[in-house]
Amino acid sequence: MTNSNDFNVIKTVLNKYFSFMIEQGDYSYASITEQIPEVMLDQTKESDGEGYSFWLPIDSTVNDNQIFQLEKIFKHKLLDSFKYFLRQKHFIELNLGQNPRFFSVLPNLILETYKKIIDNFYWTLLNRNYFPFAHYGDWGVLCFNANIPLPTFDYEIVILDHDDEYQNKQVYAPNFLTMFYNLDRELDQTIQQVRNHKKNNA
Repeated sequence: MTNSNDFNVIKTVLNKYFSFMIEQGDYSYASITEQIPEVMLDQTKESDGEGYSFWLPIDSTVNDNQIFQLEKIFKHKLLDSFKYFLRQKHFIELNLGQNPRFFSVLPNLILETYKKIIDNFYWTLLNRNYFPFAHYGDWGVLCFNANIPLPTFDYEIVILDHDDEYQNKQVYAPNFLTMFYNLDRELDQTIQQVRNHKKNNA
């Protein structure tokens, strides 16, 4: 059984990412007003008057029952590291690394969000034991590959491309936790590059 302390890199990456977004300015947290749950609205900032408002990442309220219902959608158990991820933060946008754009995790709407995205874009994947959780650029999707059964449900992460109708998988990471260690390194590099650029152009 994996100890939750092993998942600290997930919390570290999320906190580091959202703190860095604050450095980038208010519009890092701008979204269409009607898509922002009231509890996530940044009440310290006014709407821009063009249908956009500002949101804040908040502590997750995802509970055991919601996770159970999500497992019913996937028809497989979720891995512990992914459940830990879902229990960290509610967010509208989470763009980590070069391409992954995680599906939104909104208060009381996680099932609705995942089901809507899967039904609209990735409805063919569940029957093939691929469970999507993030868009990949504008051409693919990141999925858990449950075709390789593991006792810990620690599925490998694969990229599927819509150009070949998601037929050929490309391994992205051996598991979710390793993916976050890789994303942590990428995020550190990105942050340093942005800060150096700002410093050199100040």
